[in-house]
Amino acid sequence: MTRRRLAGTAITGILLLLGILVAAYQTRDGARPAPSAGPGAESAPGETIDAMSCARQVASMPIRDRLAQRLMVGVDPADPGGAISVVRTAHVGGIFIGGTATQILLGDHLRALQEAARTPVAVAVDDEGGRVQRIGTVDGAIPSARAMAGSLSPEQVRQLAHERGNALRAHGVTIDLAPVVDVSDQPATAVIGDRSFSPDPGITTTYAGAFASGLRDAGVLPVLKHFPGHGRATGDSHRGVVTTPALDDLQ
Repeated sequence: MTRRRLAGTAITGILLLLGILVAAYQTRDGARPAPSAGPGAESAPGETIDAMSCARQVASMPIRDRLAQRLMVGVDPADPGGAISVVRTAHVGGIFIGGTATQILLGDHLRALQEAARTPVAVAVDDEGGRVQRIGTVDGAIPSARAMAGSLSPEQVRQLAHERGNALRAHGVTIDLAPVVDVSDQPATAVIGDRSFSPDPGITTTYAGAFASGLRDAGVLPVLKHFPGHGRATGDSHRGVVTTPALDDLQ
């Protein structure tokens, strides 16, 4: 398997697992119990996700519904009606909202989308901060990962991500495709650049872990990306085929 395919397989596997968890535990109004979290989490008693209960829930679903959990599709954020139509007719397990338009996140569009679904769907955005954020024009911008690591403590980053997670969940988002865990010293505007917390693996681990913890405390599932290491890739995989160093070198 090529490095590029390995990266895609790893990310897809994470998304599929998260899609199953979210769809199994969402309610019809788009909310879901918060995942189990550490001290200070705001989940009420009985709101933790139990792995065996989740497995039983998935096993009880018809095969078509289980297959749907393995499919997340991109939708146009400027066309809420089109997104609702996709969910109603295509029977998917999740949607990804990219781009900078915010129409679908406002009003009751995501509630209507959940009501149109046979099984409640996962709703994902990639809201990292800096250059990549989806609710900045609605709820205010947050700094890039590199800026966070340079000016905030890990606890401050956890609190910032917790507040951001609360905002995302209020809009109906259940998954944030963040934080970036690439270890990179690229120039700020490069494909990863300031999306990376640091070229130091220890700093990246600490700050990415804090960001992920804050999201989870707010009831939004984080997704670590990119694998096996876009921060050392030869170019931008959004624009063409790229390669990364061997896994031994990345490790």
